[in-house]
Amino acid sequence: MKPRFCTSPVGVTDAVETAWRTYAMLYDRPDGPTKLALEAYVRGLIIKGERNQDQLTVKALLYLKKREGKVSPGR
Repeated sequence: MKPRFCTSPVGVTDAVETAWRTYAMLYDRPDGPTKLALEAYVRGLIIKGERNQDQLTVKALLYLKKREGKVSPGR
């Protein structure tokens, strides 16, 4: 049974902060609600079973790019 709440996050903060800083260096800093959505997204990945810190960070960065419309049309 999957946990209802992610009370013991496996690097949620690390993945979110690393992706946030990397995105801010490459593009403009997203707004506050975007950060909350990113954290919820990463928590969802952990609940689904993702435990690799590097993969969480990469997926978080890709999520930001898609949300902000920075992904090129061919990808």
